[in-house]
Amino acid sequence: MDIMLKRLYVLLILLFSVFSLANACDFTFKMNGNKKECHPGDIIEVTVELTLTHRVCNVAPSQTKFKIDGIKVLSASEWKQISPTKYERTIKMEVLKDNKKNITLLATRTCNKEGGSGMFTLPKS
Repeated sequence: MDIMLKRLYVLLILLFSVFSLANACDFTFKMNGNKKECHPGDIIEVTVELTLTHRVCNVAPSQTKFKIDGIKVLSASEWKQISPTKYERTIKMEVLKDNKKNITLLATRTCNKEGGSGMFTLPKS
């Protein structure tokens, strides 16, 4: 009985992992300069990469919603298709002079396949 429970447990973990990967969009963020922190007035460029892990999506990359905190967007490129399932865009931002401890850039997508979200954050000093 004990070995049966272990097998069931492993099977459930594998099924959950596969299901979660198959139903979400994935975001990665790359900051030009690889800073560890930022200061008020700094100009930061972040490249957002969107990967459609469920392959075909009826929601265009341009319908991705962004929420910002502690920063002001100065400019943003259009989404550029890198491969059949990958898109990217670069966002240029200015760090605001406020009392926030971090800056954040939150990207979210909503669709009938669970959508997805990702967040870029950086400490502010």
